Amino acid sequence: MLDRPISIPATFALAGILLVMTKGAADSFGGGGVVAASAVGGLADAHSSLLTKLVLAAVAGSFRFAVTLAAWPAPPVAVTAATVWVVLIR
Repeated sequence: MLDRPISIPATFALAGILLVMTKGAADSFGGGGVVAASAVGGLADAHSSLLTKLVLAAVAGSFRFAVTLAAWPAPPVAVTAATVWVVLIR
Protein backbone atom coordinates (compact mmCIF):
# COMPACT_ATOMS: atom_id res chain seq x y z
CA MET A 1 0.00 0.00 0.00
CA LEU A 2 1.24 3.48 -0.78
CA ASP A 3 1.95 5.80 2.09
CA ARG A 4 1.54 8.93 0.04
CA PRO A 5 0.43 8.61 -3.61
CA ILE A 6 1.01 12.31 -4.31
CA SER A 7 4.34 14.01 -3.78
CA ILE A 8 3.83 17.14 -1.68
CA PRO A 9 6.99 18.91 -3.00
CA ALA A 10 5.98 18.15 -6.61
CA THR A 11 2.49 19.48 -5.94
CA PHE A 12 3.84 22.75 -4.53
CA ALA A 13 6.34 23.05 -7.39
CA LEU A 14 3.56 22.67 -9.97
CA ALA A 15 1.37 25.17 -8.10
CA GLY A 16 4.28 27.64 -8.06
CA ILE A 17 4.88 27.22 -11.78
CA LEU A 18 1.17 27.78 -12.50
CA LEU A 19 1.11 30.88 -10.30
CA VAL A 20 4.13 32.38 -12.05
CA MET A 21 2.67 31.61 -15.49
CA THR A 22 -0.71 33.08 -14.55
CA LYS A 23 0.90 36.21 -13.08
CA GLY A 24 3.00 36.63 -16.23
CA ALA A 25 -0.06 36.21 -18.43
CA ALA A 26 -1.99 38.74 -16.32
CA ASP A 27 0.84 41.27 -16.48
CA SER A 28 1.27 40.84 -20.23
CA PHE A 29 -2.31 40.45 -21.41
CA GLY A 30 -4.58 41.49 -18.53
CA GLY A 31 -7.69 39.53 -17.67
CA GLY A 32 -7.68 37.76 -21.02
CA GLY A 33 -4.24 36.38 -20.21
CA VAL A 34 -5.52 34.88 -16.97
CA VAL A 35 -8.39 33.23 -18.84
CA ALA A 36 -6.00 31.88 -21.48
CA ALA A 37 -3.59 30.54 -18.84
CA SER A 38 -6.48 28.83 -17.08
CA ALA A 39 -7.69 27.32 -20.33
CA VAL A 40 -4.23 25.96 -21.16
CA GLY A 41 -3.90 24.47 -17.69
CA GLY A 42 -7.33 22.87 -17.91
CA LEU A 43 -6.63 21.41 -21.34
CA ALA A 44 -3.29 20.00 -20.19
CA ASP A 45 -4.94 18.40 -17.16
CA ALA A 46 -7.79 16.91 -19.17
CA HIS A 47 -5.51 15.49 -21.84
CA SER A 48 -3.10 13.93 -19.36
CA SER A 49 -6.07 12.36 -17.55
CA LEU A 50 -7.44 10.97 -20.81
CA LEU A 51 -4.05 9.56 -21.86
CA THR A 52 -3.62 7.86 -18.48
CA LYS A 53 -7.06 6.27 -18.77
CA LEU A 54 -6.41 5.09 -22.32
CA VAL A 55 -3.10 3.46 -21.34
CA LEU A 56 -4.74 1.75 -18.37
CA ALA A 57 -7.61 0.58 -20.60
CA ALA A 58 -5.18 -0.89 -23.13
CA VAL A 59 -3.09 -2.61 -20.46
CA ALA A 60 -5.93 -3.89 -18.25
CA GLY A 61 -8.37 -4.58 -21.05
CA SER A 62 -7.45 -4.66 -24.70
CA PHE A 63 -6.42 -2.31 -27.49
CA ARG A 64 -9.95 -2.49 -28.88
CA PHE A 65 -11.37 -1.42 -25.51
CA ALA A 66 -8.94 1.53 -25.41
CA VAL A 67 -9.97 2.61 -28.93
CA THR A 68 -13.65 2.38 -27.97
CA LEU A 69 -12.98 4.44 -24.86
CA ALA A 70 -11.09 7.02 -26.93
CA ALA A 71 -14.03 7.40 -29.32
CA TRP A 72 -16.40 8.60 -26.60
CA PRO A 73 -14.81 12.02 -25.95
CA ALA A 74 -14.10 12.68 -29.64
CA PRO A 75 -17.37 14.56 -30.47
CA PRO A 76 -17.24 16.92 -27.45
CA VAL A 77 -13.56 17.60 -28.10
CA ALA A 78 -14.31 18.43 -31.73
CA VAL A 79 -17.13 20.80 -30.72
CA THR A 80 -14.90 22.48 -28.12
CA ALA A 81 -12.05 22.91 -30.62
CA ALA A 82 -14.42 24.40 -33.19
CA THR A 83 -15.87 26.78 -30.59
CA VAL A 84 -12.43 27.93 -29.50
CA TRP A 85 -11.44 28.45 -33.13
CA VAL A 86 -14.53 30.53 -33.94
CA VAL A 87 -14.63 32.57 -30.72
CA LEU A 88 -10.98 33.13 -29.83
CA ILE A 89 -8.78 32.58 -32.86
CA ARG A 90 -10.80 33.73 -35.82
